[in-house]
Amino acid sequence: MGVASRSPYAGTSGTRGSARVSGRVVRQRRVRRTVRHVEVMSVLKVSLVLYLGLVIIALIAGGILWGLASVFGITHHLEHFVDSLFGFKSFTHAGLQLLLVMILLGLVVAILGTLVNVLCAILYNITCDVVGGIQLIEVEDLGSSSSERSS
Repeated sequence: MGVASRSPYAGTSGTRGSARVSGRVVRQRRVRRTVRHVEVMSVLKVSLVLYLGLVIIALIAGGILWGLASVFGITHHLEHFVDSLFGFKSFTHAGLQLLLVMILLGLVVAILGTLVNVLCAILYNITCDVVGGIQLIEVEDLGSSSSERSS
């Protein structure tokens, strides 16, 4: 069905063919690409931004939920539940201390997650030196055939 041809991309080969899509012929080319290296600094930057964004979103959502719980009296009921459960005389939440602990915990998780992603990128690069990388096959549409176009 297809004729083997040389791809414009170095080190890859493509196959040209055609497929019928809703009454018209669409020419396609399959291109094989290999991912052999991942830039470690780009993984570091993207991971750090991603994790810090997630921490900020989690802190904002937690603050909104805490505010709603305070408005509806849920935190007060929770304090009385802890008092009766553990036999405390007076138990109260320290909201500011809890927020600071959550910020610190979020930063630790962001840094550890970024380090794990960088380590995975380094291990991927080392592994690709041995096995050659991951091959991807991309199908490019070259447009429809002029003889099959309807007016």
